[in-house]
Amino acid sequence: MFVVTPERRVHAIDASSGRELWWHRGGREAIGLSEDGSALYIKTMQDTVIAFDAVKFIRAGVGSPASGRVDEFLGGGSSGSSSGSFSLTAAPGARWPGRAGAPVVLWQSHTGYGYEIAPSPITSAYGLVFIPTDKGDIFALNAVDGSVAWSYRFSIALINYVLPIGNGELLVTSMDGKVARLRVRHS
Repeated sequence: MFVVTPERRVHAIDASSGRELWWHRGGREAIGLSEDGSALYIKTMQDTVIAFDAVKFIRAGVGSPASGRVDEFLGGGSSGSSSGSFSLTAAPGARWPGRAGAPVVLWQSHTGYGYEIAPSPITSAYGLVFIPTDKGDIFALNAVDGSVAWSYRFSIALINYVLPIGNGELLVTSMDGKVARLRVRHS
């Protein structure tokens, strides 16, 4: 289970035990998952979207906080190693040591949206991650690397929701009452 808080942190919590698996500085109200549930997206208040691995994480107390290197990686998937353990660099903002571990950061994207506080959910489809803003813009990021594919000024008001509806289309609503079906383009 993932939550973002007003303290500008994102937390991963084991839903069955309630134990915190990891936390990271960044985020606030906006959060979303990839279509397949493998990536977690959060939007910071200052121009950045961060993608985390939603399954794998780095166990607390493993590795050296001085070097930022860790030597154990947990979670599903294949590491290319038969033991499932290998070396990674700790994520920026990761907490060492402590009760919780550290996330695996897939990418960070400095999008250009500026100061941003919209609580609207982040959605993804068609190989893109959709970031709604409080200024009426929609940013589409490439899901693989976080690069900005395109942005679109939909309104002058907060975007409520960007809902992928299939066939390369989105249903978008904003606080000023606009509703539209948009066709997605790839750059």
